[in-house]
Amino acid sequence: MKSLTAFTVVLLVAGITLIGCDDGLLDPGVKARLIVSISGESNAIQKISDESNGFQAVYLAITQIEIKKSGEMWESHDVMIDRVDLVELAEKGLSETLFDDELDAGLYEQIRLHFANSTVLVNDDELDLFVPSGLQTGYKLVEAFELESGVTYEVSIDFNIEQSIVETGDGTYILQPTTRVTVNTQ
Repeated sequence: MKSLTAFTVVLLVAGITLIGCDDGLLDPGVKARLIVSISGESNAIQKISDESNGFQAVYLAITQIEIKKSGEMWESHDVMIDRVDLVELAEKGLSETLFDDELDAGLYEQIRLHFANSTVLVNDDELDLFVPSGLQTGYKLVEAFELESGVTYEVSIDFNIEQSIVETGDGTYILQPTTRVTVNTQ
């Protein structure tokens, strides 16, 4: 009986000790919610019937988003959509959510988007859209922002379609993103 009581006391002390330790579980008081969305922006969306060389669609295939907190390593996250049409988003005034999750509060230095198999639709032909560094290091959005605990933030990435896509002399299309990044609280 003495050994059972001693064993119970040891378990109780160990349990109290473990409860008092930092076990690595996340404290909801130091988290912020981050939503990253993408949209197409156009100064003059061309009606396809009026402009035969206008973009009918700009399909971006985003495979991953990386977020860099100041003084820490990059965090990789899967995105919520596989492919987005910037022209459709611009015409309808919509955006698509790429990422929606909780992150540690603090200063974040940069977001990177990784692309694969992006295309443009021109004159009913779907053509490759080359994204420099799209697969390797990703497209870098250098826009520092601070996340405060308990607050929801939305980072909006607006691609200017006319300025972001360049046709080279050999008919290749290259994405040279011209973006506007805004950070708002909800």
